[in-house]
Amino acid sequence: MLLFNSRLKLFPGTIRSRWSGPFQVRKVYPYGVIEIISEETGSFKVNGQRLKVYNAGEAVEVEATLALDDPPWGTTPTNLIALFVSCYFHLFCR
Repeated sequence: MLLFNSRLKLFPGTIRSRWSGPFQVRKVYPYGVIEIISEETGSFKVNGQRLKVYNAGEAVEVEATLALDDPPWGTTPTNLIALFVSCYFHLFCR
């Protein structure tokens, strides 16, 4: 992850990046708070909106298998329409 440094001001004649890093995500908290860690700075918490993904090095491939079974309500058009109507009234007609 790269961290956006909003306090860094660009002065005429100098070109500096506003992104520092790379960091690793250590823990994700509620409400967008993310704890990141780096060898140079240690760990600290930041707003998740100040981070962007940074891919360096080789990609790690992960293989996963997901079984897709029929839903318990069935897949006939009548059942799907009944499910949609039920969800619609549950969400919008209370």
